[in-house]
Amino acid sequence: MAIPNDPSNSGRSLQLLSKAGLIKLKYPANILETTRDILDNPKHLKFAEVEAATLPRILGQVDLALINTNYALATKLDPTKDALLIEDSQSPYANYLVARPDNQDRPAIKKLAQILHSPEVKKFIETKYSGAVVPVF
Repeated sequence: MAIPNDPSNSGRSLQLLSKAGLIKLKYPANILETTRDILDNPKHLKFAEVEAATLPRILGQVDLALINTNYALATKLDPTKDALLIEDSQSPYANYLVARPDNQDRPAIKKLAQILHSPEVKKFIETKYSGAVVPVF
């Protein structure tokens, strides 16, 4: 099984496997869990940590790979159809619009935030990504 080798996505992958009941982690809510933190592995899964962008390209060479949506989409995988496991809409891994304190009140930043939360953008996300990316507003 191949998982991303960067700390946040590796932990995120392990959390998904834990939520599915395939492994048990010491601290399932800790995003920084590593394979060393697996308490129980009843399926005897073997983990290879690989650069996240490489995972779609090696999918045919491993039994399973946990692939971030952006990399899956870039290689024409459809997470809503091709995935065996997928994070649900309750996933805490959302993208945020943030600004430095000295920029947060700029009209351009406020306008961008307004546009990103518009019904048009929500419809675009739903249409373009067909459930693989979920608007959270």
